[in-house]
Amino acid sequence: MRTCVPVLSLVLLPLLAASCGTPMSTTFNTTSPQPVAPTLRCVLFVTDSLGYKARLVNGSQGVEATHNDSALASYEDGRFEKISATGKNSKSNDGSSSLVVTAMTISQHWTRIGLESDEVPASDRVKQDAKTLVARCGGGS
Repeated sequence: MRTCVPVLSLVLLPLLAASCGTPMSTTFNTTSPQPVAPTLRCVLFVTDSLGYKARLVNGSQGVEATHNDSALASYEDGRFEKISATGKNSKSNDGSSSLVVTAMTISQHWTRIGLESDEVPASDRVKQDAKTLVARCGGGS
């Protein structure tokens, strides 16, 4: 007797195995020599100069910036890059602040119930943009 493995499982198994250890987003931590308000203004300026649409979130304690990506895979109906930055003032009295910058890529596709969004591994572009942001608005990575 012969056992047949479905062809679909042979195709999906390598894809699932490859994605198991892959982190979806990339996070950078930095310290800025300025308080959080000027640091977040810097984040708004830099993300805007990189082509992102940015807005303040979390009671002006964070920034969320998105950029639509025109390079789509055959199964995608949309894709966008997202950079999130949150900051808080240092507990010491030196006037500095900490900044956490997260870079991610979101893939969108239509299903029977509507537009679905899934986080996929962060693209090289959004990672580089996040590094640029950390270098310009913080003290390093």
